[in-house]
Amino acid sequence: MGSLAAPLIAAVRVETQWASRSPFLRCLARLTRRLTLREREEMLRFPEFSVLEEDGISYTCRPEEAEAFQKRLAGALVTAVTAALEPRGALRRPTRRPGARAR
Repeated sequence: MGSLAAPLIAAVRVETQWASRSPFLRCLARLTRRLTLREREEMLRFPEFSVLEEDGISYTCRPEEAEAFQKRLAGALVTAVTAALEPRGALRRPTRRPGARAR
């Protein structure tokens, strides 16, 4: 199985929800590529993000949280791609710190 690079966030469109007078923004992040089916499944671990049919992800946040949400989305994408590359049912072993002794 080949390795895929995590998609990047190409652009984010922010919509103010004026009609509902909500303090939240609706954000639509466009990605540099579509997520694979397995990556889409892995994104379910992050309920604050909704994967769209195309190459996008939507989420809502307060205006002051917009930048933090973008960073969390970038991290979630890397996590989803990494998990999708692992065989299903694989046991994850804890990683040892460099210089740590094996017991």
